[in-house]
Amino acid sequence: MGPNQYFSDCWVGGLALQLNNPLGYDEGLAADFISLRLTCSIKEGDKYTFTTTAPSSTVTKATSTATTTANCTQSTYTLKSSNTDCNLVARSLNVSTYLLVANSLDVYCQGFPAAASLNTTLCVPDHCQTYTWNGGDSCERVLVNRARITLSQFLAWNPNFNALCGNAGNFIVGYEVCVSPPGGYNGTLTNTAGGNPSQPTAVPRPTNAVDGSTKLCSLCVTTCTRGGYRLQGSTPKGSLTG
Repeated sequence: MGPNQYFSDCWVGGLALQLNNPLGYDEGLAADFISLRLTCSIKEGDKYTFTTTAPSSTVTKATSTATTTANCTQSTYTLKSSNTDCNLVARSLNVSTYLLVANSLDVYCQGFPAAASLNTTLCVPDHCQTYTWNGGDSCERVLVNRARITLSQFLAWNPNFNALCGNAGNFIVGYEVCVSPPGGYNGTLTNTAGGNPSQPTAVPRPTNAVDGSTKLCSLCVTTCTRGGYRLQGSTPKGSLTG
């Protein structure tokens, strides 16, 4: 990687994204990032900042009602004694495993059988199109046939991954991950009233759109590419997602 690439929005922005994720935070990386900020003369208050500290190791005990349901503004689901596999529950509800177990459960689902035995009530996260993570999968492999999804979008929908999916591995085999935004693009795919979902509204084509981009789009993003991944950022030309 050349010196200019180290100072690019793709690189610095990607590091900031990782450090702002509790699962992606690393003290050594944080020190390197601070050094890079000084070298690049990036001032405090700039967009390239992070506020995350290393997560503490905690063990959550299952209760009959998960604490997050008290403030739940969405639907709830009461576990049955047979619901011992968090991934099967997530798949049946069309939600990601990670967002489902955010209901005061441990991220590796080890406490899920105990929660099921107590008929724990969970707050159901926003629905999304899910994909079952297989052995040998990587973010690049999952996204290669999903040209409409950038890595930045995928990471935003699945906060359990760190920047560039460096922590993706076999320990999440079987997990459900979102390959569409939870709740839909701008909420247009969420069907809360029981009727047909509303159709996306076309947005004006931006002036910096790359040549050949389609004109009929509901979402426009500016992207850059690094190491085969597409990241949202500041680049001379943007791309459209139709």
